[in-house]
Amino acid sequence: VVLLFLGLPDHEESEGFDRSHIQLPASQRELLAAISAVQPACAVLLSNGAVVQTSDWQDQAQAILELWLGGQGGGAAAAELVFGRRNPSGKLAETVPLQLEDTPAFLNFPGHAGVVRYGEGLYVGYRGYDKRRQAVSFPFGHGLSYTEFAYSDLQLAVVGCGQQASI
Repeated sequence: VVLLFLGLPDHEESEGFDRSHIQLPASQRELLAAISAVQPACAVLLSNGAVVQTSDWQDQAQAILELWLGGQGGGAAAAELVFGRRNPSGKLAETVPLQLEDTPAFLNFPGHAGVVRYGEGLYVGYRGYDKRRQAVSFPFGHGLSYTEFAYSDLQLAVVGCGQQASI
């Protein structure tokens, strides 16, 4: 198994400015393609401060673990997840679009004279994708864990009306 750590360099991740793209560096995408061609058991661990496009490479990885900017404890936390000592039960707080042009704010970026118009109104983030029924790589709230959950023998009782229903 290959654990491939990918992410954005410091000069592209910062407060005070916006990125003009959502791609990983070409060299990292090329590295993933080369590695997955010889070792299909490849997991990508992402370190980034905002969404990166995965649609052009996600099929080359058997797993993607979004670590965001983990700070000083990020490496130890990643190890806990990879080696099964902790369950990666987190859910995405953002939607991962297929491409930058699919984002709700795309037509308003970069603004004019330092002013950005938020033209999407209430339809920011996942609401914009939902409203337009836009296909995405990973929706808001997506996340998997190491286990399977199942419910069985569920029953529903209506109290007070004298009726009973089952599921």
